[in-house]
Amino acid sequence: MSTRTEPRIVTEQAGEAVLVVTARGEHDLSTVDALREEINAAFDLGTGIIADLSAVTFIDARTLGALLETHAHADASPGRRFAVVAPAESVVARVFQVTRADRVLAVFETWTAAAAWCRTTEPGNPERWSTPRRASERSPAGTGRYGIGPPPTCRSPSRSDGGVDTVL
Repeated sequence: MSTRTEPRIVTEQAGEAVLVVTARGEHDLSTVDALREEINAAFDLGTGIIADLSAVTFIDARTLGALLETHAHADASPGRRFAVVAPAESVVARVFQVTRADRVLAVFETWTAAAAWCRTTEPGNPERWSTPRRASERSPAGTGRYGIGPPPTCRSPSRSDGGVDTVL
């Protein structure tokens, strides 16, 4: 007997120009297109989009990729904001930590905090580019790409000198 939680995606209004796309259950290759479509449709209706993933029990790399694409789309669109709700102890938060996506995405503990952030700046305001991160996750400024520390390194079996390659 499987304990798989069936995926569900619902969009709700969270105030003026802010919509919450709430996902529940397991999200992978079979649901990523539906999630992407729901988020894109929400962007057609509002300027702030929140992906509430607090009830998500699994995400795969494609789902993570869709969230990062949405972030890039919002960043490239003046006046748009994209936030993610992933409580600190959730499976999604752990995936974000391991992949360092939490260093790129605006991640919040609750959708009310995310909604407040989505409403804080006007289109064209340069403060819009300041993405909040959990205080415990911050690295000192200037310590690598995106302020997240030096790039990881690994030993390369193909190098005859046994040197270290930088992974970018």
